[in-house]
Amino acid sequence: MSDWFAINEDLWGTVAGSRPPLFYFFDGFIDSGRVGATLIEALLEHSESQLLGAFSMDLVHDYRARRPVMVFDRDHWSSIDEPALNLHLARDANGSPYLVMRGPEPDHRWQLFRDELAGLFQRLDISMLLTGYGMPMAFPHTRPTPLATHSTDPALRQQNPRWIDRLEIPASFSAYLEYHLGAAGINAYGVAAHVPHYLANSSFTQAAATILHRYVEVTGLALPTDELDLAAEANLMSIEADTRGDETARELLRQLEEQYDRYTEPTSEDLPSADEIAAAVERFLAQRDEGNQPPTMGE
Repeated sequence: MSDWFAINEDLWGTVAGSRPPLFYFFDGFIDSGRVGATLIEALLEHSESQLLGAFSMDLVHDYRARRPVMVFDRDHWSSIDEPALNLHLARDANGSPYLVMRGPEPDHRWQLFRDELAGLFQRLDISMLLTGYGMPMAFPHTRPTPLATHSTDPALRQQNPRWIDRLEIPASFSAYLEYHLGAAGINAYGVAAHVPHYLANSSFTQAAATILHRYVEVTGLALPTDELDLAAEANLMSIEADTRGDETARELLRQLEEQYDRYTEPTSEDLPSADEIAAAVERFLAQRDEGNQPPTMGE
């Protein structure tokens, strides 16, 4: 076992040989609507998860760019939130095991970090790695959430929405990891949910719930879809309440609905180009890095 990663061998012994899937998410890149974060939190919250191991982030974390939060209590420092990549063992409603990994995206040494993780996945004999996240797009929250999928396994690849073509966008470590795992013969599956651009910095649970249903199809696990569906319904009610009395917002929503309906028509030619999508992603990253907020519904 790597010096970077400590595993509870006794706990792992309870599921060794079961080839569990591993769900993962790295904080730090695009996650519009908190989709990836919501997925991971739901997978941990609605299971009897146990801490299986932790990865040392010291060699890959930029402490000056992303400073840990400390608590000062009257006359002393009482706590610090150290950056860590944690691995949990969880079980679905039928008792089948799966793993959940979450931590900050590494700032440095991507190749070294990739190799350490690949060694761990092979050591644990993971059957598949899955990740999900949100991407900002000009779509309304009143329509079904479109998904774009990618996989190292050709058998898991599905036809994406027609506006998804060949794109050139800045790399995330998650995408970098998946690319290299594919070359190593490790199965990986990712799902991007399109999130309304005006909800990019809010929670949009419907997108997370849509991805979770896809996870069930791919893995066959009994995951907490009912719980996330209820949370998504409450989230949509809150969004509707916030926009109900805003005529400008309602007019923009109407325009987005018409645009969405045109996009989904089989003969529609009014689609965003790959360059337009890539440019939108780069603008979102630039706004986030500069501390600006994406446009809200009324802008």
